[in-house]
Amino acid sequence: NVQLNEMPLTAFLGFFREYFVFHGWGLLDIDVTRARETGIVTASLEDSIFAEIIRDEEEFSDPMIAGILAGML
Repeated sequence: NVQLNEMPLTAFLGFFREYFVFHGWGLLDIDVTRARETGIVTASLEDSIFAEIIRDEEEFSDPMIAGILAGML
């Protein structure tokens, strides 16, 4: 058993992506290419059930997902 903090970054990102798919939250893509230079990590979520439920593009669709991403990244 490997702890999350012991995983190489690519393995962690793969695990995290599969975690989202497993729970039916959508297909998560995390881009860390600018993280070292700027500290910026971007994430996109496709086929999200939350986006389907909340159709207002001006509305923040899911604070739960944002909290999970903030906590893990």
